[in-house]
Amino acid sequence: MAPLPNRLRCGVRVSPGGRRSRTLAILTLVAVALAGCTLGPDFTQPAAPETDRYNVNGDPTAAIGAGAGTQWIEVGKAPDAQWWRFYQSPELDAAVDAAVTSNLTLQIAEARLRQSKDALQAGKGVFYPQLSVSLDQTRQNYNPAIVGAQSGSGVFNLTTVSANVSYVLDVFGANRRAVESLGAQVEAQRANVRAAYLILTGNITNTIMTIGAYSDLIAEIRALITLEGEQLAIDEKRYRAGLADFSAVLATRNAIATLEASLQPLRQQLTQAEHLLAALEGKETGAWSAPAVHLSSLTMPQSVPLSLPSQLVKQRPDILLAEANLHSASATVGVATAALLPTFSITGNMGDISTSMSNLFGGSGGIWGFGGSILAPVFNGGTLTAQRQAAIDAFEASGLTYRQTVIVAIAQVADCIKAIEHDALAVRAQTQAQAAAGQSLMLAQASFSGGTSNYLTVLTAQITLAQANVNLIQARAQYFQDTTALIVALGGGWWDHEL
Repeated sequence: MAPLPNRLRCGVRVSPGGRRSRTLAILTLVAVALAGCTLGPDFTQPAAPETDRYNVNGDPTAAIGAGAGTQWIEVGKAPDAQWWRFYQSPELDAAVDAAVTSNLTLQIAEARLRQSKDALQAGKGVFYPQLSVSLDQTRQNYNPAIVGAQSGSGVFNLTTVSANVSYVLDVFGANRRAVESLGAQVEAQRANVRAAYLILTGNITNTIMTIGAYSDLIAEIRALITLEGEQLAIDEKRYRAGLADFSAVLATRNAIATLEASLQPLRQQLTQAEHLLAALEGKETGAWSAPAVHLSSLTMPQSVPLSLPSQLVKQRPDILLAEANLHSASATVGVATAALLPTFSITGNMGDISTSMSNLFGGSGGIWGFGGSILAPVFNGGTLTAQRQAAIDAFEASGLTYRQTVIVAIAQVADCIKAIEHDALAVRAQTQAQAAAGQSLMLAQASFSGGTSNYLTVLTAQITLAQANVNLIQARAQYFQDTTALIVALGGGWWDHEL
């Protein structure tokens, strides 16, 4: 980050005033001469990363996987605005639409954005003269004896109406920097809304995938338990006939018990995922029912976008938030620097005073005043100097935070790229295993039909295929979720979301 400049930008043009007192003339000339100066650093957007890749090894344009189902990474392409639709799941689309409309976290973020915009609008009021009007009416008892007069006391009404104008000259740009900081805070809240939108769509997508995966796993394990039950019946018959040891019966019973035990955490996790989906959609669980989703109903996209690092810093909400915080911190340095110098203000008032409302503005009771003031800090025990140094330190820390945020973001994208590469290979291997198990089942069924093998061989092949199905579901679920993680790591499609 460039060193912090303490510069003063001034445009000076002085016009001669009318006949005023010498003090007021000097004050006005000094104020006009210094008007427009702005202390502190002018914010510049940090430079984008120069690298064009995320991983040291490997070509980012290479295909993921091989053969059928090969997936390509489209380098330089940003995610679509509604990226979740490329999974081609109506249930997912409906869930995201419902959540964007009613999610409370997103609504809170949007409310805070509106709050920051209102604060910015309020802050801009400092650039305008402040006008106030007052009307005072009192009833008084005047005693002339206090001034040595002998006349009797009198009771009278006193009415005063006046207009007061004040204006603080932004000589060193403290107000401009303060408003600049408020504008940066609006951008920070806008980034928070984008982050909430991104996290929401990502969580909804992952939750739907989780529900689908658990539903499919439970169905497959229940089918597997049924097959193991048939295996147990055969083992028991073989044991009673003296054709098998009792250990075979015990082994099958153990396999069934293990499968039934594995169902319980899956059912619990499915319930939790459904409850999470209800919360994400802003619904109470008791008045809401989860959609029926199966992982098999989702389609893996043939291509995955991959924005370049130079694009990433403009897409990730956390990076945009860090940039907005850096901007706000730079403006705060200007505010703290200007606090070391004098402040200039002009005030004026005009009005009328009368003992009756009917005589107001009659000409005899007119009052007016005009003046200016300079308030300069002389001694404060080093407080202002320390506050300026603290603002500089905060500015430097914000710069380091921005840099760290970019580095972490690039690392997350790199991790996701490698994850989906490994997931694709895992899905490919599990698909091959499933295909082999299916072929084995076909051969076993053919042998059984031809009388060359018994039903136990067919049943064993069915169990092997069911287990392969379970493994494939788990691999595909991980592949789907890591693909979603990559899209989220790239910033998602928040840019088409109205803020």
